[in-house]
Amino acid sequence: LAASPKRIQISFAGDGTAWLPYGTPTVKRCMAAIKFRGLDTLAVALGRVMAQNLARPTVDALVPIPLAASRLYVRGYNQAERLAHGLHQVWGIPLASDLLIRPNAGWFTPKQSARSEADRSKIYGAYDVRDRGRWAGARLALVDDTFTTGSTLNAAAEVCIKKAKVAEVIP
Repeated sequence: LAASPKRIQISFAGDGTAWLPYGTPTVKRCMAAIKFRGLDTLAVALGRVMAQNLARPTVDALVPIPLAASRLYVRGYNQAERLAHGLHQVWGIPLASDLLIRPNAGWFTPKQSARSEADRSKIYGAYDVRDRGRWAGARLALVDDTFTTGSTLNAAAEVCIKKAKVAEVIP
């Protein structure tokens, strides 16, 4: 499995990096094992490997993208948080797992992977921040398990900037 970091850009954030090409069969199998077969330790290990192969960002915290309540309940963990934990173990950057919340996610939120590219933009408004003043002025790195259109990261970055008043967000 060869990693090929790719620069990504979204409206509400600075340049970021997508580390593995999600379209490859090996990466899809790996992510399916993490999400659907309970291999959260694989996500932590993958986060550590990512941290060893990417430049350490100059940020105050790593912010994992939160899951819908139904998926968190079924899975028992948030795979983005587990990836972020692996990054944290190598980089030493604190986790801000409680910054973003999904207040309107409900139990029957459709999976992004099941939506068309046009429908993925409907994720806007899905996130809020728990403590609006706590991270004001901070520089944050968002962590998600997959990157396809950037809608999820952009929606989360917008909330961090507009509601939490952070100085900068990188995906």
